[in-house]
Amino acid sequence: MFSYPAACDVDEELLELVTMVIASLESGRPRKLRPFDRARCTLVYLRTHLDDG
Repeated sequence: MFSYPAACDVDEELLELVTMVIASLESGRPRKLRPFDRARCTLVYLRTHLDDG
């Protein structure tokens, strides 16, 4: 999914923690992205949009 890892670098420990939280809160509904990919998308979004608003 991420072809440019340098453009979306996040702290690996934080990524693991957020992945575990997402995985533990999942319902039985199928998702398009794995918990790891959803966590990375979330962290990259939050990092790049912190100053908005």
